[in-house]
Amino acid sequence: MFKALLFLLNKGYKSPVSLLMIILMGFLGITQYQAQKRDYELFTLTQQNAVYLEQLRQEQEAAKEMREKIYEMQQRIQILAQEKNDLNNQFHNALLAISNDLQKDQCAVQPISDSLLKWLSSTNPTSSTASTANK
Repeated sequence: MFKALLFLLNKGYKSPVSLLMIILMGFLGITQYQAQKRDYELFTLTQQNAVYLEQLRQEQEAAKEMREKIYEMQQRIQILAQEKNDLNNQFHNALLAISNDLQKDQCAVQPISDSLLKWLSSTNPTSSTASTANK
């Protein structure tokens, strides 16, 4: 195309058809240059878009993994909270049982009245050692 333009400029710039051809070839050259420039811009934008899409895909994958980890942690927290409640209930029940046992034992430790001791010692001679031990 460039050679044809040089030929027209050297030989035929005097005729109106040649001048019209020169103008059309110049216009065609400018248009082709602009089209190539747009094609290059489109190509670079497409490459950038591909890079951004890959980054977006990686970020979405990372976000998915994070959501899964958060879900697993929430489930583990729920299980641990239930285990804690179960342990608290067991501890409370054990304390209640110990408290009941202590109340029963405290009732057994109450001192026996003197009149009851005299009656026991008079009726059962083998318990005299036990009665003297309580005094």
